[in-house]
Amino acid sequence: MGTIYQAHCGCGFEKELLIGHGFMSDSPDLFPFLCPTDGLVVINLKNKRLRCPRCRRSKLLAYGEPPLSPIVARDDDFRRTLEDAQAGYKRRFFVENGNRCPSCGNMSLTFERIGCFD
Repeated sequence: MGTIYQAHCGCGFEKELLIGHGFMSDSPDLFPFLCPTDGLVVINLKNKRLRCPRCRRSKLLAYGEPPLSPIVARDDDFRRTLEDAQAGYKRRFFVENGNRCPSCGNMSLTFERIGCFD
């Protein structure tokens, strides 16, 4: 089951994101990235080439790693399933507080869990 997050910053930036994947084996595995052109985007980790869905650029930075997040996120911050790891997907995690805001550039972006999807 995936998680619905509300990304928000004190500067006024807000965006709702679907992160993770549904129960179906062919459902996308979604994760937040920063695109230099389009800001905060969600990318399907199952794609062979990770590209921005809007501008198609491939120079993206993943949340959960410096310089977008203060530390490299750990397993207990955001969990990927064992099946994903066994299927060969790179495990990615992100922290919910202290991330770089795509609007103001400050390390004040928060990902707040607001629901689930499948």
